[in-house]
Amino acid sequence: MTFRNPTLKAQTPFVKPPFWVDYGLRVRIGGSTFINRSCMIMDTPVADVIIGERCNIGPNCIIVSVGHAMCAEERAGKQSSIGKPITIGDHVWIGANVTVLGGVTIGDGAVIGAGSVITGNIPPSAVAMGVPARVVRYLNQAPSGVVDYCATVNTLTEAMTYGRQLDRKEELELARLNSSLHALQQQKKALQQQHQSNGVLRSDRPLEVRQHGQGQPETILGWRLKHVVMAVLIFLFIAGPAVAWLLWLLLSQAWYSDTSFSPPLSSLF
Repeated sequence: MTFRNPTLKAQTPFVKPPFWVDYGLRVRIGGSTFINRSCMIMDTPVADVIIGERCNIGPNCIIVSVGHAMCAEERAGKQSSIGKPITIGDHVWIGANVTVLGGVTIGDGAVIGAGSVITGNIPPSAVAMGVPARVVRYLNQAPSGVVDYCATVNTLTEAMTYGRQLDRKEELELARLNSSLHALQQQKKALQQQHQSNGVLRSDRPLEVRQHGQGQPETILGWRLKHVVMAVLIFLFIAGPAVAWLLWLLLSQAWYSDTSFSPPLSSLF
């Protein structure tokens, strides 16, 4: 885990907004974890919330590590909160609309069904669901209905064509898009290699390229320089006559001041 081993390359969890955290002071999330939309972590500064590596957390999940006393007299006498740690192991899949309460540990590789409420510990490699959640089986046990994964897709093109009968027009359009994408990728790769050989490409900054029509790719520096030149020319075209008239006015005043006759300034308008 990246927060357990500082020598590992730092990663950032993939979190889709909106996402809410109360404090975040003791929240640690593995760098390879995915959190879907509208999830909330109601944490407290006195208890850890740890989410491991390569976890998948569905939308609208709530992780609550803070609570209040059960006794009504205690809640009425002193307004205080009770913090309990939450630990979610590695490779855990939590379905949509799941609530995880404080003091819970979910073991590595566990799967939580959608809409469940986790009030107790879940063993590793267990499948749990319900309100409150109960273990229904373990992943080393064969399920009642085995899912047959008959195919695997790795690209968007494969996904769009899987299970579909494309007509001739769609096939041509897909082929054209694939060809354009391949050409752009090859062009970008060649340009990056050229800049690397010239020693002008920084490794920590991706090269930005704009394609104009059928011409050669243009770097951001050249694009900006061209626009600066165009702006200067436009300014000279607009302000040039006014500047020329002002110079003529100043020179006329200087010439008339050297002669005996000096017409008033109003006569020049």
